[in-house]
Order: sequence, then C-alpha cells, then structure tokens
Amino acid sequence: MGKVGAFSAALSIGLVALVAMPVVAAAESPSMTSRWEDTDLDFEACRARMAVAVRQGGFTKNVTVNPSSIYAERGNYTALVRCLKDKGVVFFAVAGPDTKTAERYNDGIADKF
Repeated sequence: MGKVGAFSAALSIGLVALVAMPVVAAAESPSMTSRWEDTDLDFEACRARMAVAVRQGGFTKNVTVNPSSIYAERGNYTALVRCLKDKGVVFFAVAGPDTKTAERYNDGIADKF
C-alpha cells in the first residue's frame, strides 16, 4: 500500500472515530472539515505541537490525548489532530453544526501547528 493508500486508510479510521464521538446535541448531522500537512517532525515533537495548537485554537474542553491523537471540544465543535509518524503527515479535522465555522476553527488549529 502506497503513501496515499495508507493515508486514506488512516484518514478513514480517524473520521470514523471523530464521528462516533458525541459531537453535537442537535438533530442535524454535523459538518466536518479536514486538512493534512506533511511534517518532518519526530513523533514526540509532533505530539507536543498538536496539543499546543489545539489549545491555542480554543479547544480546551474534554481534552483527550492518546498516543497519536488529541480530541477536544469548543462549544458544539470537536477537533481531532493526529500525528501519523510513519507517513510523515499530520491530520486535522473539526466537526460541528456550521461548515464555515468548522473550516475556520480547523484552519486556525493547523496554522498554529
């Protein structure tokens, strides 16, 4: 499996995990935005930067950190940042009730990374 195929598989897993979380207490489906960036950071540096970027992006509630990802909430929005060390990629996603707001929040996190 090439880099794109492996990234697609990892992306699918990340999106399923994000959608499975209780994101919005509304009857409508949430909007979701995603972005990825190449990185040459080692894994520990990537983990440290993802935590700082999420918090600086205003996602400070219900912060959950696991070995390669961080999830956090800001109002009705949930963010995910994942370091894919083996692929040299950082994946960003935000889900919530409004697409434009989710895009703005997602770009804010990625730009702070």
